[in-house]
Amino acid sequence: MKAATRTVISPSLSARNGVHLGPERRPMAVGKPQTRADCVDGPRPCPWVACRHHLGLSVSKVGTVHQVHGRRESCSLDIAARGPATLEVCGSALAVTRARAHQVLNDGLAALRATLADKLTPEEARHLDVLLETGGV
Repeated sequence: MKAATRTVISPSLSARNGVHLGPERRPMAVGKPQTRADCVDGPRPCPWVACRHHLGLSVSKVGTVHQVHGRRESCSLDIAARGPATLEVCGSALAVTRARAHQVLNDGLAALRATLADKLTPEEARHLDVLLETGGV
């Protein structure tokens, strides 16, 4: 089941039409958790939508922000804290299909390999490849 989305604000519309977020929609800064330890026992669904781990907002490639409804989880760190998960569980949390979750995983692994390519010895690189290919990480 795909989660419903609603456009919250478009950067292009806000600039052209003078649309501004009111005080009730501005990010809250007072009391915002700074570490995972600060938020692990916090309220759920998480009210801190500006947090990069929050699953309640989706940003398109052109910068349009959508509020996502229908997700059971509001924090990616809560999901990660449970340990390894199947592609079905990850896809459900992100409101995408299993196949799309697999694509996101492969894109992330490719980015990790590219980032670490020049920082590892050949032996370490081979070891990393084995771990990534077998799912041992």
